[in-house]
Amino acid sequence: MDPYAEAFVASRSAVTTLARSLPEESWNANSPLTPSWRVRDVLAHLVGVSEDIMSGRFPGDDMDAWTADHVERARGDSVADLAARWDSTGIEEGFNEMFAQMLFDQISHEYDIRYALGVLGDHDTPGIRLTLTFAKRMMRGQRASTLFLDDEVYVACGSDENAEEITLRATHFEYLRAATGRRSEDQVLAMDWTGDVSYVRQHLFGHGFFTPAAFDVVE
Repeated sequence: MDPYAEAFVASRSAVTTLARSLPEESWNANSPLTPSWRVRDVLAHLVGVSEDIMSGRFPGDDMDAWTADHVERARGDSVADLAARWDSTGIEEGFNEMFAQMLFDQISHEYDIRYALGVLGDHDTPGIRLTLTFAKRMMRGQRASTLFLDDEVYVACGSDENAEEITLRATHFEYLRAATGRRSEDQVLAMDWTGDVSYVRQHLFGHGFFTPAAFDVVE
């Protein structure tokens, strides 16, 4: 099986195992890291993504409407039903590096679910490392950047050759969670950066797609 498919299946299995082992009512709680959703809504989104990709229903310009439909379609389903629906999609049969962004979303939400349910997981998995295929692109911009993540180094050239280089030393997990707004602004800026940290804040969050968490997150 392709490594991206293996990582997807491992993450899906981890979430569906939780779905089948924890009380239904625990999934009705608010998800702190995706505050507009309950925990079950995060699961519904993940199921809906797989179903839509398999059916050729892509998000288009209105991402919010696309994800809202995932939640609405799951309105009458139990959490166990959602787990069964997800397992039955068979999307992993064609999964490969072309799905890096989808794996990035999946891994991010797996740990949102874990955080909400209080069931923390391994912070160094093949899936977490593979998400950096997509996530490392976030540091591409005006300034050259180098990410020293665990035992791997990622280099991105900047468009301005005269701009100061940015570097970060962290784990894959911490960079992933910081870059996707799962850490507060104070936590992001306190990481082991060198260079203009204000540029980092603007580059990661200035587009508004991800914003820092409103509270310190400890996983």
